[in-house]
Amino acid sequence: MRERAFHRLSAFRVHRENAREFELIFGPHGAWEALQARAPGFVRSELWRDAEDRTLYLTSDLWRSRQEFDAFRRRWGAEVVKLEESIARLGQLEMLLGQEQARKSVA
Repeated sequence: MRERAFHRLSAFRVHRENAREFELIFGPHGAWEALQARAPGFVRSELWRDAEDRTLYLTSDLWRSRQEFDAFRRRWGAEVVKLEESIARLGQLEMLLGQEQARKSVA
């Protein structure tokens, strides 16, 4: 039986003057996606910006399983902390919206 996929959603408030830098780090092919891609089980990362409030962003990270996500955090923890520290400079973590095991597995 395959493990269920793991999905993590977070919201961020970014200072207007830092929006471009935030998008370069957390957007497609950015440092956050590149770091996660080093680990087995990473599927994809997405970044959305609110259409009305241009300082509000949502990140979505999808993994094949919670176990693979947890292994990534253990293995690459120092690098994760460095990227998280950049958030403090660019804006702030508004909130972790949720972490969920999906009902279906991801190939």
